[in-house]
Amino acid sequence: MPCQQSPHLELSLGRRVLIFAVGVVEALFFAGTVFGWPQLVHVLKVEGLYGDMCDGPSSLSPPPDSPSPHSSLSSSNLTSPLNVTALLGPESSPIGIFNNTRCNAFNHTYDISRSHGVSMTFRNGIIEVGVEQCGPQDERFALIFTITVSCYSLPGIFVGYLLHHAGLRVTRISGGTMMAVSFLLLGLTTKESPDWLFAAMVLMALGGNQLRMAMMQFCDLFPDHRSTGLTLLSGAYAVSAALFLVFQYSAAVGVARAHVCWGFATLCLVTTLTTFIMPVHHIPVKDTYGKDEAQPKKTSLPLTKSLCSSSSILHQYFFFVSLFAVNGYQQNYNVWVNLSSCTVEEAGIYSMLYSYSNLFTVFLRALGGAFTDLMVRRAQSTPDDISRRVRR
Repeated sequence: MPCQQSPHLELSLGRRVLIFAVGVVEALFFAGTVFGWPQLVHVLKVEGLYGDMCDGPSSLSPPPDSPSPHSSLSSSNLTSPLNVTALLGPESSPIGIFNNTRCNAFNHTYDISRSHGVSMTFRNGIIEVGVEQCGPQDERFALIFTITVSCYSLPGIFVGYLLHHAGLRVTRISGGTMMAVSFLLLGLTTKESPDWLFAAMVLMALGGNQLRMAMMQFCDLFPDHRSTGLTLLSGAYAVSAALFLVFQYSAAVGVARAHVCWGFATLCLVTTLTTFIMPVHHIPVKDTYGKDEAQPKKTSLPLTKSLCSSSSILHQYFFFVSLFAVNGYQQNYNVWVNLSSCTVEEAGIYSMLYSYSNLFTVFLRALGGAFTDLMVRRAQSTPDDISRRVRR
């Protein structure tokens, strides 16, 4: 598709500010939402998604030959709190009751409710209490996240091709539409219909990556502050991983997750409609470096030579190792906190801390970008190539 945009297009200051503000909002809410997976998994587990893959009530019932104190569990209402002290006796030691030794420091009165996801199992005549562990359920969630991350990363070159040939408008509208549909499907995901989660996360990954790569052009709206704009958008993109924190707060006040998802889908459609105030194909770039006769002429480097250079290969290797470690951490985070938590409420606090930790990146990254812009401006005033590289 040929570029139908005027090469002399100029954007007013107000229009540039508005476009950049839209980019920041989209980065905050949608660009990296899939990386808030640990928070979402906790919410979905509390709702019982894929809970039918677990042992269910059998994990709460003692074997037929269990001692008489334990047999009282089978006749108890599984949705009502159970007092372990009443079952084991006031003189019983709490050692072995919980699924980790840290919980032994708690008092001897443990209220357990299956409705809160706390499980009780019998091993060697000892009641073990803690956050329910379900291997098949964890494996299903791990599979979904693996597919999601692959869909976010692998099509990147096709998104670049789409931006280059179809332009900014087509890329943003298609990406925004996929994001809106993904939130609608996430709202349809319930304990009775859990498989909508596959399609929701795949569309969220594809749409979020398209929006992220499209908004990277917005840093060219302010050439003198390009690095600051780029790092601000990148920091906001990291903040979007905390979006699913809203689900946990809304559940606490009785708001259905589906209603929150519909609200996010509407917001995504609204920001997508702002695409029509943007240039059709790309953000015009004003780079005056090299036009001054006192500055050396820039020489173009073939793309293949640039991609095959040692610097590019080392950068891609470092990037791969870093993201692989981060994705592994995100995939296993919920399993780790469940293993180390005494209650589901405590596991929820750890999940919230994960989301909170993403909120600070927007401030830290902007400082790095401002410093980079300062060094670039200093280097541009140096005519000598070697001195310019040293000053940078």
